[in-house]
Amino acid sequence: MLGAAAFLTFSSCQQPPSPNATCNPPFADCDQLSTNGCEVNTSNDVSNCGSCGNVCTTPQHAVATCGAGTCGFTCNPGWGNCDGSPAGCEWDLTSTAQCGACGNVCPNPPNATATCVAGNCAFACATGWGDCDGNPANGCETALDSSAHCGSCGNVCATPQNAVATCGAAMCGFTCNPGWGNCDGNPAGCLWDLTSASHCGACGNVCPNPPNATATCVAGNCAFACATGWGDCDGNPANGCETALDSSAHCGACGNACSNFPNATGTCVASNCQIACLSGWGNCDGNMANGCETALNSTSHCGACGSVCPAPPTGATETCINARCGYACTGNACGSTCQPGYADTDGNPANGCETSIQCMITQDPTTNCSSPITEFENVDKFWLVSNFTGLEGAISTNSSGIARFYNAPNVPNYPFFNATDSTHTLYRGEPCGCPVCPDSGTAHRSGSTIVFTMNIGRIRGSCPFVITCSGSATLGQ
Repeated sequence: MLGAAAFLTFSSCQQPPSPNATCNPPFADCDQLSTNGCEVNTSNDVSNCGSCGNVCTTPQHAVATCGAGTCGFTCNPGWGNCDGSPAGCEWDLTSTAQCGACGNVCPNPPNATATCVAGNCAFACATGWGDCDGNPANGCETALDSSAHCGSCGNVCATPQNAVATCGAAMCGFTCNPGWGNCDGNPAGCLWDLTSASHCGACGNVCPNPPNATATCVAGNCAFACATGWGDCDGNPANGCETALDSSAHCGACGNACSNFPNATGTCVASNCQIACLSGWGNCDGNMANGCETALNSTSHCGACGSVCPAPPTGATETCINARCGYACTGNACGSTCQPGYADTDGNPANGCETSIQCMITQDPTTNCSSPITEFENVDKFWLVSNFTGLEGAISTNSSGIARFYNAPNVPNYPFFNATDSTHTLYRGEPCGCPVCPDSGTAHRSGSTIVFTMNIGRIRGSCPFVITCSGSATLGQ
């Protein structure tokens, strides 16, 4: 028995554990235990929500809640109840259609695909494109196939020597400038000249040297330059410059023929056409194109271009016959005496003194220069003496008919005959004093015989000419 009376007290929210007690809302005695009274708050208990035993279900992608005695739910992170359905949070808030919140649609920028990252709209660039300016409004505005942005923004391709930088398959490269090649695979660039004969138009394309030519490279194609004096006249590169350009058919150039010149024969001299006039014709105008256009049988061109015949005597007509000037007389108009330098050689008075005798003689048929003798002054000096009989005119200025040659002029003790038995020059001794007479001679020893040739100068009137005598003389006779 208690010594004092015992009293139980209860809070305002808890009823005494009496079977007949009533709990104050929102509390309830859901376990029917009087020991714990009204133990459940039905306003927020998901297992006894609003009343004992009313368990709130857990929807999809959510957490069940109880508020004010009513069941509800809270969506899990990244999910949303965008349609208000009690079934739960069936909407993925990491998608571009509901990014971070219901109805937040992410747009697709140019050259990109919209994405949703951590509840925020973003985008992923399409292959080969980049957002190089950082502006989301224009999306991926930059193609990543240029040398300034190759494969990624700001990846600049270097420009090698003699080349243009390129970008392909997100990799930097280069293209050679025209006329250059990367023949060794060197990343430094295009170092090989493709206009050379060693690499003509392409690496390793070597131009051969054809005959009589030097290989060249023109516009990327093998060619050749002919050596001086040679031409590719058949147009066949296989045999090069096959034609010498020194013939009358190809003179200085292919097909330049030295032919078809009137009254002349064409020749090729030093790669230039020249002409040789036929007898009786002359190139008096100096024009090779019309050949030898002038007949040399006129008194204006008698025997040679510009050779004008002198005026004839009164009553006579000047003539040019056989390239020699003359004149023809009518009756006895010219008298019986010919002008100096002319002769009436045909005895025809009708053509007068028709023949020019100036400087016409080249040999005297009356000459007899046989059986010359030798005269010795001493053992080292001798004379060849020849008596010329029956000569018409004088020998030099001496009319005696004697010409002398000696072996060494004014050189004492000159050994004319020596061991080598060589040919020696003879010099004119006497007669002398003929400034226009071409006197000369040679002699050599053959045993005791002197074999000689003497060229004797003569003059008839004012015309010099030469007599040539050859023979032998015995020493000591």
